[in-house]
Amino acid sequence: MSFEQVQFISAIANSKLIIPDTLERLRNATIDGDQDELFKTLDAFIDANGNLVHAATNLHIHRNTLSYQLNKIHEETGLNPRNFKDLVELYIGSLLIKLNS
Repeated sequence: MSFEQVQFISAIANSKLIIPDTLERLRNATIDGDQDELFKTLDAFIDANGNLVHAATNLHIHRNTLSYQLNKIHEETGLNPRNFKDLVELYIGSLLIKLNS
């Protein structure tokens, strides 16, 4: 992660654009008990610009499996990764969590 990205994420965190409750839900969220799987799925979906087929291919899983995992993220966090605003919040939240780990 570049210095500019860290500055950007810190500015967002300090501006209260990400609700602390969102961070807490994301910290506690898992896909079938596996938090790493949740972040890996979220990262692949973001890297594929929300394209289900490309993300599934990059993860080496079937697109139905990816769809299941995205549904689990929605259930666990209350944020739907298929909704752009929610996806942005999930993305920034995941970056903040990674930055603080």
